[in-house]
Amino acid sequence: MEPNKPHGCAPDCSFYSANSADYAALRWALENPRLCTVISQSFHRGGTPQSGQDEEGSGILSPDDILKDHLATILPYPTIIHAACNLNGLSVEYVNHKGFNTLSVGSHNDTATAMAPDSVFLNPTSAHGDRELPELCANGTSVSAVGSRRQRVGHQLCGAGCGRRSGADPVRQRHA
Repeated sequence: MEPNKPHGCAPDCSFYSANSADYAALRWALENPRLCTVISQSFHRGGTPQSGQDEEGSGILSPDDILKDHLATILPYPTIIHAACNLNGLSVEYVNHKGFNTLSVGSHNDTATAMAPDSVFLNPTSAHGDRELPELCANGTSVSAVGSRRQRVGHQLCGAGCGRRSGADPVRQRHA
């Protein structure tokens, strides 16, 4: 290790932050010259059942899930990881990202004995009732990064946020 140099999980990586929730930002991250191989999304696109984009209130794949499932199977074959998301007070709330070729990460409590009370873990609809999401959980409560605690959840694509659901981002990226 070199003194006064970064000592992160992937010191030789290139980091790009699109900071946008549109599809163009996702495509930008996957194009030349960036060719990101790990995409971290800690937000979801709100919607209504009529729009087909109701990620939290529906147990079926959204257009976003279908797009990311496809993108994960073509060059540069990115590992796409997203937050399971937080409970928003709906009577029924599913894990927001339900793709088959992506990973959803939930949040557990500080002792890793249970899901964090505000982390979504309702399983999506499946033909045999055999799908369980999120696939991974990491500590997402009382997480600090770079010596500071942020209470606000970050909304970044191809980057890491802090706090609640996004607090698990650095852990999940290290293992991707």
